[in-house]
Amino acid sequence: MKRFFLLFLLLYSFGVILRIAGQLMNGESINWKSSLLLGEFDGTQDFDKRWFMRVGLMIVLPLLFIKPISKK
Repeated sequence: MKRFFLLFLLLYSFGVILRIAGQLMNGESINWKSSLLLGEFDGTQDFDKRWFMRVGLMIVLPLLFIKPISKK
């Protein structure tokens, strides 16, 4: 469980950092709410299929790596 949480936290922080870096590189101001929630940047905060796909991948990807790590 600890490994899953750490991998999930790593993916989440990587996603937030990429979104903030992208906003800065485009010359936009940082939209903190959208960045931290991994939401859309249009200000509506609609949690549609793309948002569920982002969060779903962040949950599933650590599960793929826990088993190989625990075998070592």
